[in-house]
Amino acid sequence: MPLPEFRKSHVGNPDLYAPMTQLVETISATTDSGDNADVFYEVLATVARLADGAADRSDLERLSDMLKELRTAIDIFAKHADKRKVSIFGSARTKPEEPQYQLAYDVAAAMVEHDWMIMTGGGPGIMTAGMEGGGRENSFGLSIVLPFETEPPEILARDPKLIDFKYFFTRKLHLVKESDGFAMFPGGFGTMDETFELLTLMQTGQTPIAPVVLMDGGMSYWNRWVDFVRTDLSDNGLISVDDLALFLVTDDVEEARDEICGFYSTFHSLEQTSDQLVLRLERELESDELTALNQRFSGLLVSGYIDHVDAHREEIDELERPRIGFHYNHRSAGQLRLLINQINLRD
Repeated sequence: MPLPEFRKSHVGNPDLYAPMTQLVETISATTDSGDNADVFYEVLATVARLADGAADRSDLERLSDMLKELRTAIDIFAKHADKRKVSIFGSARTKPEEPQYQLAYDVAAAMVEHDWMIMTGGGPGIMTAGMEGGGRENSFGLSIVLPFETEPPEILARDPKLIDFKYFFTRKLHLVKESDGFAMFPGGFGTMDETFELLTLMQTGQTPIAPVVLMDGGMSYWNRWVDFVRTDLSDNGLISVDDLALFLVTDDVEEARDEICGFYSTFHSLEQTSDQLVLRLERELESDELTALNQRFSGLLVSGYIDHVDAHREEIDELERPRIGFHYNHRSAGQLRLLINQINLRD
């Protein structure tokens, strides 16, 4: 892919333009990455600007470590891109004899029976329960390097799907980005952080809507959390009441499995293009179904209607699937989740 002239202005030192362009052209010519030549150039341009800027050595080392972690994880997950994955979050302190441990094990095992893979934080407690329930072949462990959690879980020892991270944010990025569903169990500050950030990302459109189940295992943990969210957040207008549709509280393994798997019964995936939100589907909707969606969810629209659309030029995959699209207001994540429920015939 030819690199346009305006790229010169992206480099602090113009003398670097020619050798950087030559390097990108060499990469494109010797690999299968030619379509991404402009992106590789942007990466190199950022490096050049760092060299010409104020970053000290510790900043540069940190950036280098982050980029290495991201590249390693991207390469590993690319080998398993064809299978859906569920992330299981919860306390590292949960003991095997506690009911929450067994529940996490059972949920993971039920998801693997439906051809899903399991992702956890790669540590003890709920994380180990999820990996044991999923089995070595079907589990990922995204471990954070901590001074008090040094031993890798035996079930994934020496498995390339056990990935060590130095930084919480790069680890959390992949636990969210690579997952198609989430099961949250009782945990401490980390679990609270992960749950609130996950819901915030969905609420703000920074990550696609996905099924989230909250599982107590006989505790009152999530039920009291929901009381707080409903009473102190929703009732005070700090979130929309529809945002409560972004999660389901249950202790039933089959209900949790059906909530996650059923989310993809008709709905497949979504993508925001430059002008529309596009929902890819497993089947084409009938005209009466579209009518019902337009009647119930007109509040999602900036203008126009929910209608069948063709594949958009900005989409990069799944080109054969039926689609609907609309001009989304980007302010109604809970309503969007309810729309997906109706598409799946699940109210």
